[in-house]
Amino acid sequence: MKKWVWRLVVVMVLAGLGCWGWRVLFPSPEQVIRKRLNHLANAACFSGNEGALVKVAKAQAITSFCTPDVEITLDIPGYGHHEINGIAELLQQAAAARSYREGCNVQFFDIVVNVAPDQNSAIADLTAKGSVLNDKDFNVQELRFKLRKVEGKWLIYHAETVHALTP
Repeated sequence: MKKWVWRLVVVMVLAGLGCWGWRVLFPSPEQVIRKRLNHLANAACFSGNEGALVKVAKAQAITSFCTPDVEITLDIPGYGHHEINGIAELLQQAAAARSYREGCNVQFFDIVVNVAPDQNSAIADLTAKGSVLNDKDFNVQELRFKLRKVEGKWLIYHAETVHALTP
């Protein structure tokens, strides 16, 4: 009887390790997209005392999350309406933002990912919280990212501010 219990425990532990290993080695597209979006938020953060090379490298890191033909439309209270078309313009805007700001912190919350049945495109809705360093105020925006799988990577091809319905 004790041998059966011992064998059952060993089998259950191995099955649990196998399931865990499968999820780590082969994450779902939703998990991959959430992780990439969180990395994007981290890349968008900066402090005012970064060196010039670090600023350029981090600005270029932001473009690595997007397709070359990316379209971004943002309405940020207090900062106005911004449209960015193409990765070159995104790089220019990201570098410019880093040059005249004290720094900022960006976080993404409540990321909801809907992957298309073909597993090659997805829409991610999320809440973004942004704040300028050394400032107690912050902005919260609902954003929608449209992504497509390009050479095995999930890249953003469209991003926009989601406008709440107002009466």
